[in-house]
Amino acid sequence: MHRLVNRAGAVVAVAAVVIRFAAGDVSVAGRTGAWWAGVAMLAVVVSRLAWGALEVTTRRLPWTRLLLPALIAIELALYVVGRTSRGAMIKVLLPVELALVVATIAAVVVRRSASANEGDWPDRAERALARFVPPLLARLFALELSIIGAAVAAPFRRKLRLQPNEFSYFESSPLRWMPFLLLLAMPADLLLVHVLVPARFALARFILTGSGVYALVWVIGIGVTMRRRPHRVGSRIVEVYRGVLRRAHWPASAIEDVVVRPSVASVRELRRQGSAAWLASPRMPLVEVFLREPARVRRALGSDGPPTTRLLIAVDDPAAFRLALLAGRG
Repeated sequence: MHRLVNRAGAVVAVAAVVIRFAAGDVSVAGRTGAWWAGVAMLAVVVSRLAWGALEVTTRRLPWTRLLLPALIAIELALYVVGRTSRGAMIKVLLPVELALVVATIAAVVVRRSASANEGDWPDRAERALARFVPPLLARLFALELSIIGAAVAAPFRRKLRLQPNEFSYFESSPLRWMPFLLLLAMPADLLLVHVLVPARFALARFILTGSGVYALVWVIGIGVTMRRRPHRVGSRIVEVYRGVLRRAHWPASAIEDVVVRPSVASVRELRRQGSAAWLASPRMPLVEVFLREPARVRRALGSDGPPTTRLLIAVDDPAAFRLALLAGRG
């Protein structure tokens, strides 16, 4: 039943968006298409709100998850009855959403001294956000906060010194040169936007320009997370990363064999290696790890990878990483 409500709501929401943009000014039964789109969206939000209220009564959902849908429902209802405008809705909803993000960051910072078993910053931010928004959306917000926060905080952090049991994988990554390439291309992109987009479309110019700047900050943030999360070979647990995008861990005693592989030129060749899971990129030194018991690769978005006993891992010094893995298995 829950899935049926979700799918029906998704269909109605998509139809409402199509009506809004395709027939927003067309009058039907004395009302504009935009008004009918607002009614459809209100029906979707109210149905989800009612279903969420039932889950709250059975303690399967925290009551805080209803705050944002309730506010959206109120704003949509006011718009439908003609008591507010789209501009007023945006002015109200945007500060509330920002307040939720700020409150989540504050909650995570306050609990910064939490024990290690509660996870790192993205995990704690995801759990805090999940009290207000659905889990997938919470994971997406936490991921973006981690990436952008890493880029902004990078100039104020000390350079990370690797421990003997830590191994980097950023120096050989093609992502290392991506910010410089974006900076070189940015003047031409900005000029092209101003030439192709007329001045009267100021919002479109702002969005295109802002997306370029955001892409630059995002790439820098991904690189910083790769630097701050090296592979770690512990006496009991081995942890491997690909920044905040992927990670995996397994008992050190579960390692059966480790083989150094040559780098590949494309993602297609990387997939042909035969491993069910990989934390690597083309043109990077590779190490293939064979396990006695399966492990999973956790992805930043979407479901985790399937259980596998073979993993391809990128590392700057594959020979040293291989020796450390073999020595740590006992």
